[in-house]
Amino acid sequence: MTAKGQLYLDEDCRDTFADELDKVFGKDKWRINANDYSDCWDLGNFPKVAEVKIMDDETDELIGTAKITSKFQIEEGMEGRYVEPYPDEIEITKNEG
Repeated sequence: MTAKGQLYLDEDCRDTFADELDKVFGKDKWRINANDYSDCWDLGNFPKVAEVKIMDDETDELIGTAKITSKFQIEEGMEGRYVEPYPDEIEITKNEG
């Protein structure tokens, strides 16, 4: 089973920052590895800044890292108000070699 937190870092961040990651690593040649955050079962448990590994999609080798900064907004729904994190900024470092 995948944690909500991991899905947020894997999928939401991938979708939000795909163009920037494509520019650095090539289109469809990378994936985000958010295993370090698999204990975040609730989106409210996120750190404001998370560092994730960027892996080669074919070889599964580490090709870089990304520091993802989130913003937290108060949302309102049928069950009241809640805090929702959104990916806001990304700082990408590519491994040389």
